[in-house]
Amino acid sequence: MDELLTYHPLLKQAYDEMHLLKYAILCKNSELFFDLIDQLPKSLPDTDFL
Repeated sequence: MDELLTYHPLLKQAYDEMHLLKYAILCKNSELFFDLIDQLPKSLPDTDFL
C-alpha cells in the first residue's frame, strides 16, 4: 500500500482523509465527521483526477 501511495501526492492525502472519516463513522461521531468534511483540503479534487 505504501508504494501505491507514493505514485501521486493526492493519493496519500485522500487516503489519510478517508481514514479520518472512517474513524468518525466507526465511532458514530457525526460532529467529528461533519467537521472533517468541512475541513477537507481544497487541494483534493471533487472528481476523479486519474
